[in-house]
Amino acid sequence: MDYRTELSESDVVWNCCVWLNSNGWYAWRNSSTGVYDKSAGTFRRPPPFTISGVSDIVAIRDGVTTFIECKFGSGRLSSDQLLFQKQCLKRGVSYVVVVSLEELKTWLSLKATG
Repeated sequence: MDYRTELSESDVVWNCCVWLNSNGWYAWRNSSTGVYDKSAGTFRRPPPFTISGVSDIVAIRDGVTTFIECKFGSGRLSSDQLLFQKQCLKRGVSYVVVVSLEELKTWLSLKATG
């Protein structure tokens, strides 16, 4: 798969997923957008235990799970995303916010060297 020129947050997510899966990670995009029900004219209610604010990407490698939130431009974490980040860090789970693939690579490199 090819990398995209980073023009949007979606491109950052794409590039990070492509790189992670090409470099020994099992990673996927965590779609958290609601499902619109055309017949009801509204978004469907999420199922029980659905968590708002979950990161864009979940990545697993060597027994370690990392949650990766991608932002672009002036993008900021929402209150739900801040709560999810806090819950991850409180439990000792890796969580990072990145604005580019290069920033993710740097963070992972620093994390690997301790």
